[in-house]
Amino acid sequence: MLAWYFAPADRKLRYGDGRTVRKGATHAVNHPEHLTLCKYGLHASPRLLDALGHAPGYVLCRVKLAGRIVRGDDKVCAEKRTYLAVLPENVTQALLAEWSRACALRVAQLWNAPEIVVRWLKTGDESIRVEARNAAADAAYAAYAAYVDAAYADAARAATRADAARVAAAADAARAAAAYADAACVATRADVARVAARADAARAAAARADAARAAAAAAHADAARAAAAAYADAARAAAARAAAAYADAARAAAAAYADAARVATRADVARADAARAAHAAADVATERDWQNKALTRLALKAIREQK
Repeated sequence: MLAWYFAPADRKLRYGDGRTVRKGATHAVNHPEHLTLCKYGLHASPRLLDALGHAPGYVLCRVKLAGRIVRGDDKVCAEKRTYLAVLPENVTQALLAEWSRACALRVAQLWNAPEIVVRWLKTGDESIRVEARNAAADAAYAAYAAYVDAAYADAARAATRADAARVAAAADAARAAAAYADAACVATRADVARVAARADAARAAAARADAARAAAAAAHADAARAAAAAYADAARAAAARAAAAYADAARAAAAAYADAARVATRADVARADAARAAHAAADVATERDWQNKALTRLALKAIREQK
């Protein structure tokens, strides 16, 4: 398989190996059965961008791996490694500089880069490099200051909205409790009215009984009044308990509604965070793919120009 490998400046294999990297040479390990990523084997990366992350120097090599191969996420290790092309340090540094400018130019529109910066990114003209660097630093400082100001303003607005939301939630809970309490009071008044009607009926019956049985009327009337009073007391107690129960239910319902609203809000925030993370991961993968392709094109061009 074809891959990429960076060698140190002295072109010697590291970790006490000492063999020299040169075009056309093939290196091999003595014990291919012991190949282990990061420990034993001749390493390289199928993607040039991944190889750059492991580079000990600026000597870029196009290599062919053969024999037994162990694969990892961003690199492989092999039994044999043949050097098809070896770019000297100055060529590798030049193509990396060109690639870096291309990457920066790709996002220059996102921060309103000064014209001198864009011109240097496009041309690599060393005569304007210092001026471009200073202009970029000034623009970065201005952008950071604007970002800090905007962040403070956003925080203030968010705090204001949070306070307003809490006040509105409290008002809704209070209105709900008042509604439940009103309903309880209406129910209580209806119960009292029914009790009073029954008491009036009892008194009328007692009056008729007084006319028929004069001697027993007083005793019966006293008993009726006592029973009516007891019934009224029981009715008032029941109404009070019902009102308290309605009020408790109202408070519980308001608290449950507030809890449900908070849970729903947290779930919405979690979903939004997950969506943003997925989009960000996709954007990073896309950008890294573009960077790898751009760097590979430049490296292959440099190899062709060396032949």
